[in-house]
Amino acid sequence: ITPFGSWSYDFSEDDARMLLAACPKGAILVSHSPPQGAVDRGSSGRSLGSVAVRETVLTKKPALVVCGHIHQSAGQSTTLGESVVINAGPGGILWDLLME
Repeated sequence: ITPFGSWSYDFSEDDARMLLAACPKGAILVSHSPPQGAVDRGSSGRSLGSVAVRETVLTKKPALVVCGHIHQSAGQSTTLGESVVINAGPGGILWDLLME
């Protein structure tokens, strides 16, 4: 899901919404695209994330969302609803998970 055209074989928001419907509540969600409004600011400062991913995060409440795609937001983390959202970026990250 990207606003940059179809050259990268992206899903449409509708396709993503359909695929994300199977995400179990409380899961760990790994998505190339970040949710709209969370760790998704490009070099222009514009929000470039996915509406479908955002809707899924807010309704399914995954424990953790790991995404990338927007390199300018690499290494950033935030919360969206009850979920922690991390943009791992192109280099990846090491993250300690404490499961209670």
